[in-house]
Formats: sequence, C-alpha cells, structure tokens
Amino acid sequence: MPDIKKRAERNGKVRRTVSQIQQTIAKLERMKSEYMQKAIDAKARGETASYSLAKSGLNATLSQVKRAKEMLLNIEITAELQKMGETNADFLQGMSVIAKRISKINKQSDFVKLQKEIDNALSGMQEA
Repeated sequence: MPDIKKRAERNGKVRRTVSQIQQTIAKLERMKSEYMQKAIDAKARGETASYSLAKSGLNATLSQVKRAKEMLLNIEITAELQKMGETNADFLQGMSVIAKRISKINKQSDFVKLQKEIDNALSGMQEA
C-alpha cells in the first residue's frame, strides 16, 4: 500500500512538472511573437539598436523554447519508461504470488496418492 501511495505522489509530481514546463513554453512562445513584432517595428522605424536588441531577445527566447521542449520530451519519455518498469514489476509480483499459491496447493495435495485412489476406485468399478 505505501508503494502505491509513493507511486501516486511521484506521478503527481511528474504531472505538475510537465504542466509547468508546458506553461513556460506557452509563455516563451508569446515572448517570441512579441520580440518578432518589436523587431519588425524597430526595423520599420530605422532603429538599428532597438532592432538588434529585439533580435537578441528573440534568439535568447528561441534558445529557451528549444531547451524547454527538450526537457519536456525527456520527462515524458522517462515517465513512460518508468510506467513500463512499474507494469513489469507488477506483473512479476503477480506471477510470484500465483507461483507461491500453486506451490502451496501442490504441497497440500498429494497427487500421487490421489491418482492411486482414483485407480483403485476405477479398478473396483471394473471388478463390479
């Protein structure tokens, strides 16, 4: 039970992180559009220094967008791999429980003795 609670807490943290990165990307995309518009305006007015500054801001924003998208992709892939590992662990744990139960049942049942009793009963029916 504590494992399930830890897993849910970890998954919640991953979802929150993904959400925060998506919000950051959206904000950076808006900033990208603003820098592009400012660069266009500065170029139209012939303001070379403002144009260069807007262009620098745009390049920095593009770099941040690229990093944020890369981080998002890495987190999503890692989360998927983690879920796959958890699924495999759950499967193996379930198989272990089943194997233990089968072993317990086999120990409780003496199949050889049962087979002899069945054979005796069948031979008794044949004699009758």
